[in-house]
Amino acid sequence: MEKVLGWLQEAKESLSKAGAVCNGANSYLSATRHKMEQSAILWSKAEFLYSSISDQLVVMRSVKSAMEGSHRSSFKNLESTLADLDTIDVQLASVLKRLEETDLDPALNEFRDYSVLNLRSFVDEDSIEKLRSSIRDAIDQVQESQTNLKLSIVNLSKDLDTFFQSINVLDEPQDDQVRQLHINVADIEQNAQAMAMLLESLARHFDQCTKAVELMKRDGSNNLESEEEREELLELVEVLQSDAEEVNGVLVELDSRLITIEESEMSVTEYLKKANEVYGKAVAIFETFDAFGSTSLQNYQIVIQDFDESRKQHNKVFHFLQMEMKSLVEYYDHFLGSYKTMILEIRRRGSYESKLSAIISDAEDKINRVIREEQKSRKSFLDEHGEFLPSDLWPGLSESPQIFRLVMPETLPIPVLASHYISQIFGKKK
Repeated sequence: MEKVLGWLQEAKESLSKAGAVCNGANSYLSATRHKMEQSAILWSKAEFLYSSISDQLVVMRSVKSAMEGSHRSSFKNLESTLADLDTIDVQLASVLKRLEETDLDPALNEFRDYSVLNLRSFVDEDSIEKLRSSIRDAIDQVQESQTNLKLSIVNLSKDLDTFFQSINVLDEPQDDQVRQLHINVADIEQNAQAMAMLLESLARHFDQCTKAVELMKRDGSNNLESEEEREELLELVEVLQSDAEEVNGVLVELDSRLITIEESEMSVTEYLKKANEVYGKAVAIFETFDAFGSTSLQNYQIVIQDFDESRKQHNKVFHFLQMEMKSLVEYYDHFLGSYKTMILEIRRRGSYESKLSAIISDAEDKINRVIREEQKSRKSFLDEHGEFLPSDLWPGLSESPQIFRLVMPETLPIPVLASHYISQIFGKKK
């Protein structure tokens, strides 16, 4: 009886200890499941934020690509424009050199107070220099605009690198790690289930001890109803004796399984901690990125819009300056050609005056001859008949014949060009 009572007391104490251990295991199991759910939610939120950040990075890259494209296009356009301007400037320098190499005939200097050596003296050098200065200013403005855009591209690249590095340091859960965590949770569930079965066996042992005590009390009072109950008591005592030897082993196994559960639960706790850290970093990066998108990124977009607008204005300015340069080339080229034509015109007019002078001289000779003949005729008439005619009969009878003169209007004299200057202009040998 005392032994059975000892087993009962031991079973009661063991059941109490096992209950506390199993309650702890169940708490760990519930906490583990909750932590896994929380971890999954946090990782999902973090992945959503990563996706949003990645989308924003795509926008940033597109803005950067647009800026780089505008910069490259502007650079190529400037190169092409400078090449065109250089070509026109070479043409202008060539025509100016030809003007400088074309000496002015000294006869053309007789009409001014100063002497001019060549046609270059008639060039408006100040206007040409102002035009070239305007071109240099326009080039400086474009290059300054390109430099500012390049600086913005560099700054945006740095911002992109910073965000990329921030994302790269965010550790994503590995598939092997997740699988191991699910294995750990399954182990916790299996251990908790096994512990529940062990607890159930201890409870059953306690119930059997209680029943054995009751049967012994009845046996001591001769209250057992049959031989079967006595045999049941004997069998029960044998079972209890065997089970009593295993009670400590069950408690040890419960403690061992609880330790295993605690170790598995620690990995889940670390996983949740990691999820919280990653989510916290993702939120911080997203907030920083959101602030960047509403301020700096918009500023970058404004930069490229302003650059494209100024580029259009610069293109208009360069087009105008090119037209001005071409106009100068055409004007001075026509000036040189017109000067050569003017030389021919001077020669033609000189020929005209020579012909006209010859005609006038011949006409004057004929007129003078007629006048002289008229004078002789009148003198002969008067000598023969004049003394017989009264003077008041016709007052004009004694008048001399009219004298006619051809008078040229006064004009600037036509220059007399030197033959060697003419040969120089038209490329003829002296």
